[in-house]
Amino acid sequence: MKPMLLQVLNQIIKALLFICSFIFWLANFSIASGSEARPQGDWPMWRHDARLTGYQPLPGAMKRAPEVLAKYSLGAGPGAATWADLSGKGQAHEILMVARGHLSAYDEKGKRLWECVPQGYVLSKVEWVEDLDGDGQNEVVALAGHMGITRQAYLILDGRTGDQKAAIDINTGDFSWRGHCGAYVPGQKGKQVLIITSMRQSQSGPAASEGQVELSFQHSGIRSLEFT
Repeated sequence: MKPMLLQVLNQIIKALLFICSFIFWLANFSIASGSEARPQGDWPMWRHDARLTGYQPLPGAMKRAPEVLAKYSLGAGPGAATWADLSGKGQAHEILMVARGHLSAYDEKGKRLWECVPQGYVLSKVEWVEDLDGDGQNEVVALAGHMGITRQAYLILDGRTGDQKAAIDINTGDFSWRGHCGAYVPGQKGKQVLIITSMRQSQSGPAASEGQVELSFQHSGIRSLEFT
């Protein structure tokens, strides 16, 4: 192919990319401009806005608290069991059992050591049993759902007592998310929880951007390293 023809094709491709970028910017600008004139409770597009936050700032029209009219039991399974080292002996002699939103720990003889029933959360499964703070004792990281809303959280529990040390609320986003546990920060004692999601993690309210990687590595006053 002649050099002149290659140059022409290159210019055409650049022009098409510029036009597509301009159309995308114009669409987002139109949505943002139109939202200012709309009522505060309007829902102009899927997931509310271009960032897919799905956030509705207005309160509902419910005038009184809902009441339970009836209950029907669907039965229950035996729960999911996880072998773990909760005593710090270096071997997994204890068993963690998740059932009906509760987490219980048992020794190898079947004696219950502790039970965790967190307020405002429903436990679903144990993700990791690792030493997060580097003190030689393992913590239990369990995945839980918030009562009444769709958000999830990692609960960090003391492996010896089952007491809740911290909670990492997760904005999972619309597309996919993953959680990992490992030694990701050089020079930092213990291990850290790595969350990969399509939405920025925030303490409250709608997400602030379209994606990030957040590295949480403290129990109290959770710190994070962000890569957007």
